Amino acid sequence: MYGEREIIFAGDGEMNTEKLFGKKNLIIAAAIAAGIALIIAGGVLSSKENSGGDDGKSAIAGKLEYELQLERRIEELCLSLDGIDSAKALVTLDGGTEEIYASNSRAKTDDRSGENSVEYPSSSDALRLGEKYPEIRGVAVVVSGGESAQVRKNVTELLSSSLGISSNRIAVGGGK
Repeated sequence: MYGEREIIFAGDGEMNTEKLFGKKNLIIAAAIAAGIALIIAGGVLSSKENSGGDDGKSAIAGKLEYELQLERRIEELCLSLDGIDSAKALVTLDGGTEEIYASNSRAKTDDRSGENSVEYPSSSDALRLGEKYPEIRGVAVVVSGGESAQVRKNVTELLSSSLGISSNRIAVGGGK
């Protein structure tokens, strides 16, 4: 009577949705429902990460701030050398900052087997001592007068000794 849109009930009283909506429309509706479910799940997961996961963002911000601070100090140091009127520095760090914790540990000896074991409390029980900053991977400096071999040597020696890195991790170039 209604053609394909006719509501047909199976013998047990269930509605036959395939006849009601058509196979093509059911696939489209299922795809839309799955998309909405993924969007909702993504929003829930990202809100959980944002509520408790600011440590990652603060670690990145801390690393970036540390890099900028090092670059400014290197530029100021290079400007203090004779023959250098301008300096621009770029620092590359290896890894990120690490938090250092002190914690109580208990050593136990099993009387039967004679084995030693150490128990560490959870990190929430630990006392935060500070941070370990990332190591410097390399430094690039562009200085006025950097075309001169003597200026490049002076800058390389200065940065190598002040930063505690080998001279092969330092590149010095000339510029304005």
